[in-house]
Amino acid sequence: MLLTLIKWYNRYIPIRFGQTRLQKIAISDIENLTAVSKYGTEFELEFPKDKSWEKIFFWGTYETGTSDYLLEIINEVDVFIDIGANIGWYSVLIGKSSAKCKCYSFEPHPQVYRSLTRHIHINKVTDKVIPINSGLGRKQEKKVLYTFRDYGHGHSSLSDLGSSDYETSQVTIITLDSFILEYNVNGIKIIKLDVEGAELDVLNGATNLLKSNEPPVWIIEMNEETADNFRHKPVDLLEYIQGRVPSVFYTIKGAWGGIREMKNLYDFSHGDNVIVVPAIYENIISKTSRLASNREY
Repeated sequence: MLLTLIKWYNRYIPIRFGQTRLQKIAISDIENLTAVSKYGTEFELEFPKDKSWEKIFFWGTYETGTSDYLLEIINEVDVFIDIGANIGWYSVLIGKSSAKCKCYSFEPHPQVYRSLTRHIHINKVTDKVIPINSGLGRKQEKKVLYTFRDYGHGHSSLSDLGSSDYETSQVTIITLDSFILEYNVNGIKIIKLDVEGAELDVLNGATNLLKSNEPPVWIIEMNEETADNFRHKPVDLLEYIQGRVPSVFYTIKGAWGGIREMKNLYDFSHGDNVIVVPAIYENIISKTSRLASNREY
């Protein structure tokens, strides 16, 4: 009964203050929870490893601003790459929402990868979403992945993030360029990139894609804390792309909120998702600019 009441309050009362705390109280004694989103996607959550994903159950959504943006432009997309797919929120959303788009979902953590594949099957998108149990980086290698006791598995990182309270697993890292070449992947239009600080390594492994005639749109998390552990700043990611692909930049407030066009490469806040649209895609720029003017930031 308490769980149902808190879910109702979270979904239908527009006051966000205190809701996250109520969510934590509601799941404190729960090990398993089935969450159905407002988009019709379904996820089987296990706690504490899926901590933070309970928002799907209570709010019916996750990173709403980013999710809604993807759904607005999905008809422009033949291939979507989900780097740091986690339990499959974006991969499944695209698989359920698009009749033609194929999604390649990269998730290196063994246990989280099992959750990803389970959700692909539950949502009946096995024909559209292809999971890959590898991480992406600047070269092919084996690396240590850190999972932190105080966070859900969604915060696993190739850095220990300055913590000493973690578990480790060995994972395979490949480059995006080598994957595209080996599997003859064409028509990549959008890449979502969220790898807890290792984003610059991923970009360094995608130089051929960036130099191609059809470079992708990127949606990248701007996280100052995790980037610092890899000795770069979030703006370095934007400068790296802009130096190779003239682009227009937009930011999604906190990943959940409204869209606006950026005045310069520094015009974002910690926690935003930045959309990088190559200048050659006039249709996507036009649509994104229209969304930015219509949504309150």
